Amino acid sequence: AAGSLAKLVSSYRSGRSLDAAFYGDAAVFDADMEAIFARAWQFAGHECEIQHAGDWFTHEIGRDSVIVARGSDGGVRAFHNVCRHRGSRICSQDHGRGQAFVCPYHAWAYEFDGTLRKARATDRLPEFDPAEYSLVPVRLEVMLPWLLAGLAHGIQATIRSRATRMLEKKTTDV
Repeated sequence: AAGSLAKLVSSYRSGRSLDAAFYGDAAVFDADMEAIFARAWQFAGHECEIQHAGDWFTHEIGRDSVIVARGSDGGVRAFHNVCRHRGSRICSQDHGRGQAFVCPYHAWAYEFDGTLRKARATDRLPEFDPAEYSLVPVRLEVMLPWLLAGLAHGIQATIRSRATRMLEKKTTDV
């Protein structure tokens, strides 16, 4: 697949339309997901979508579903939309409001800070540690009213400084 992708890219001629495979080939899609969507900040939504504690919405980043929610502490957080028990999608709707996230498979319930609130029958398992089963966080930045999500591990520290430099440059250009 990598060889055919390289061949496809090398066959591109400047000033011409892209070959149809650029729009429908699975290898091109996978390369885009890895090179762009998995490594860069993505617009996830607007802060007004989650004005109150318990408000949430889902957002797709490539093949990953992300939940963005406002907790009871007023904090905004994002998590992979996957239950830690059996991997089921937790939120199947686009948005909602509630007291907790509840997985439809076995009713594991999570707080809006991602911690496991309740997991049926685990009180009978002395070795079970709920702290080990929190939702997996997704990096999230609130920039003005915009919510930006990042799936890459090294992405967190750069967005604010980059945005600040862009704004400073714009004001000096005026």
